[in-house]
Amino acid sequence: MKQVLLSGAVALFAFGTVSAQRIEPVEPDATDALGALQASGYELFHFDLSSLKDKTYAIQIYMNEVDSSGTKEKARFHMGETRRFLKDIPEEDRAHVTPIDPESGLFRLVSGMGLYVIPKNDSTVRVNCTLGKDHGSTMSLKLRPLKTDAEQYMYTSRPFKLDEFESGTDIPLILYGSFWYDEKFKINRFCGDTEIDPDMSTEILKNIPHYYIVGIRLTETD
Repeated sequence: MKQVLLSGAVALFAFGTVSAQRIEPVEPDATDALGALQASGYELFHFDLSSLKDKTYAIQIYMNEVDSSGTKEKARFHMGETRRFLKDIPEEDRAHVTPIDPESGLFRLVSGMGLYVIPKNDSTVRVNCTLGKDHGSTMSLKLRPLKTDAEQYMYTSRPFKLDEFESGTDIPLILYGSFWYDEKFKINRFCGDTEIDPDMSTEILKNIPHYYIVGIRLTETD
């Protein structure tokens, strides 16, 4: 009898434990927001430029288009400099500027850059580049349909591997490219390398029929 009562108590405890398991709704956070954007075709990148703070660099943003015919430069924007000082602007305008560092007169310092791929319609996306609050540019990218479906477009992105750079040279940052058709498995795919080598030796590039490269050029000015 004692054994029966004990078994019943254990079973009741186990039932109570299972029944206490619940799924509770919670407020979505930034991770949820990012996931929703990515599921909708948005690609978000951010680059830290804070290591450049001790020198001044002229900034250019460029975009190249690559297909079987070769590489074409599609756009290049001059985006000002990473630093600006009061001495760089007319004296009559200096009263309207609040320096970050009153001693040196530094009033502008670019510490980061955002690149955002934004769907516009089935065959076009925009790439927005932001350098702080007041500087930015927008580039439109025309997409090409899949080999297997003239009405469907499938593109995704890959970051480039980044290391130390040389002043005055183009630095690729992201690749935005089309899926390709795999004859062996009879599917459209974009898989393999997760980063692209700056020298374009990455194996996956042999398969991508059409892609864009968005990058930056930093030229030291002092």
